[in-house]
Amino acid sequence: MLALFPPMLLIPLTDGVPPMILEPLSDVTVIAPNDAVLECDLDLGEPEAEIKWWAKGAFLKWLKC
Repeated sequence: MLALFPPMLLIPLTDGVPPMILEPLSDVTVIAPNDAVLECDLDLGEPEAEIKWWAKGAFLKWLKC
């Protein structure tokens, strides 16, 4: 099976709090060429995690507002 996402390096947590999704993504329907806006509420944990979103093997850019 061909993986559609980049390989992940898993590092065991020895101390801290893992990141959590507090409010998950909701389904969104858009008509091209409009952009889709996806929102969720995250707790980045401690130490603060770096979160990246991927879809169909491509990195999704995001903006903090």
